[in-house]
Amino acid sequence: MKKLTLITMAGMLALMLGACSDSLDPGDDEEVEYGYTTVDNGDGSFTVTAVVGGLSGTEFEYYSFASASGVEPADPSDSGEYDLAMLFANINLNGGSNGTGGVELVYFDDGAYDDLAQAPADGYITDTSNTDIGRAFNQGAEDGQNGGWYNYTGSPDHEFILDADRYYAIHGADGLYYKLQLTSFTTQGSSSPAEIVFDWQEITAP
Repeated sequence: MKKLTLITMAGMLALMLGACSDSLDPGDDEEVEYGYTTVDNGDGSFTVTAVVGGLSGTEFEYYSFASASGVEPADPSDSGEYDLAMLFANINLNGGSNGTGGVELVYFDDGAYDDLAQAPADGYITDTSNTDIGRAFNQGAEDGQNGGWYNYTGSPDHEFILDADRYYAIHGADGLYYKLQLTSFTTQGSSSPAEIVFDWQEITAP
């Protein structure tokens, strides 16, 4: 299992008092460049690094599989321009209660991401609310957190533990199908920006 660490308030204070130059330093918020960097791996797959706002933020960052880049839809609530919206550890689909793009997914917990070449014919779900328990990405546990794509340990460690076996088949806003796996999440605290890394690739339709 890969650990995603959320530093305690004591740790955050030590970092802020020290000469920290990390790009996600909460003291350097004005210098943080939010958005997505997409690397074409040359084999049909892409690796994306997203820098998004902290837990108390209100501005989601939007990503489109069709353009393999971040986008800025004029009206995110009524747009087919994007597939995913991210803010801290919150990942919304452009579908259901969170958008009109019709985006939906099937989640898997068998660790067989590399083997998925064709999207399933059924089993798709989408967002039912803008909360942990209502997000399709978080499904797999009653509280919407533990058992989704991460487990949150709570006090006193405040760690996020990435589920390395979790991945998704996604029916995108463009009607095509993709697979996606989250591989990293880092932050210096809930009030700080977060960095999310994920891999994705187009797959064959059902």
